[in-house]
Amino acid sequence: MAQVSPDVTIARWRKYGMDRLYVALADGTKVGYWDLVTDEPHPEKPELQRMLASAYDVWATSRSPEASVAG
Repeated sequence: MAQVSPDVTIARWRKYGMDRLYVALADGTKVGYWDLVTDEPHPEKPELQRMLASAYDVWATSRSPEASVAG
């Protein structure tokens, strides 16, 4: 599990041909998940779409080749 910020955590789950990022608030409230196979967001509520997308962007940026070389 990765902590994106003090308020948001991401857990990657890979099983049964699926690959997802589950995003939650620090208090355990589910934000939703990002399907890495289809590259589609699945927010728990429509108003959480932006937060889910932001968490995905942070995760994706941290996995870029430049981040791997620098880090």
